[in-house]
Amino acid sequence: MTKKPDISKLNKKAPLSVPEGYFDKLPDIIQSRIAMEEEEEAIVFKSIPTKQKLPFDVPDGYFEKLPSTIQARAIDTTRSKTPSFGMANQRVKWALVPVLLAIFLIGYSLWHSENNESFDADQLIAQVSSEDLVAYLEMSDISTEEIISEIDFGHIDLDTETDETLLLDELNFTESEMDDILLEFELDSGV
Repeated sequence: MTKKPDISKLNKKAPLSVPEGYFDKLPDIIQSRIAMEEEEEAIVFKSIPTKQKLPFDVPDGYFEKLPSTIQARAIDTTRSKTPSFGMANQRVKWALVPVLLAIFLIGYSLWHSENNESFDADQLIAQVSSEDLVAYLEMSDISTEEIISEIDFGHIDLDTETDETLLLDELNFTESEMDDILLEFELDSGV
């Protein structure tokens, strides 16, 4: 617990002093300062030309007529009737939203079906000429092995036994004779 200070031990002399008769003279001092400020304001206002017209002007009797003008406008029933957007009209507006949405979706689907024909990859490739395909393959970095790996040989008949191959087998060429034939036709012997 803290101890409370003993007030009786404090110095009895007041730390602040007021000049003698200060409070008696205070009202006169205040009045004289107010009078000086009013005189300064009067000097400033006298320097403003009085012939200058104020920027805003109120018609004569405006404020006397204002309450009756407001009241007349408040109860005026001769105003033109404008359609109100009350609750009944709001319901009609909200009922139109699904209808407009349905019209939009139908129109979009019709437009989309006309402009977006379905294409088959085989049809698209058939439209490209062989020369264009060869030129593309020569310019690209695609190897022969990559092309062959993408081909589906399931529907291609790879029966290599034709009349020509049977005829060659019956001829029984020796290996040197076969090399001579390949050299004559400038074919690769690695077959």
